[in-house]
Amino acid sequence: MIVMQDVVTVLHTHDTGERPNRSGTVDSAAEEQGQDGRDSGEKQDDDMRDPNQPDLIDAISTNLLPPCTESVLNKITSVLTQSTSFSKNSLAAQHQECFAVSVGVDGLLDVARKTYLQTVEEIYAEAENLAVTHGCTVKV
Repeated sequence: MIVMQDVVTVLHTHDTGERPNRSGTVDSAAEEQGQDGRDSGEKQDDDMRDPNQPDLIDAISTNLLPPCTESVLNKITSVLTQSTSFSKNSLAAQHQECFAVSVGVDGLLDVARKTYLQTVEEIYAEAENLAVTHGCTVKV
């Protein structure tokens, strides 16, 4: 969302108010034309110049950053932990998946997480016992 806010800010910062006409050249609203961006004798046939239509940059901004974005982001941050990140390593990815949801969001998930941690600890303890008993290296 932060990236989208930056894009919208840059779009509005660089908006000069100049709009392309049908021939592809750029007309400035204040140059050589009336207040509405057309000559007094010219028939308005370009939707880009209709003051009732949204500006292209405003339309892009609305699509990049819809009004519901803030509430969706707040909901996501209330459920996911701040330390959650993407990992290409499969073991690290499994760990991220297990601990991505904050504690207290779902009681059943908290129990499953605790069970997972206990199981992993038992696996490593058993691997260590086997290594000591048989005098070999055990890789988990």
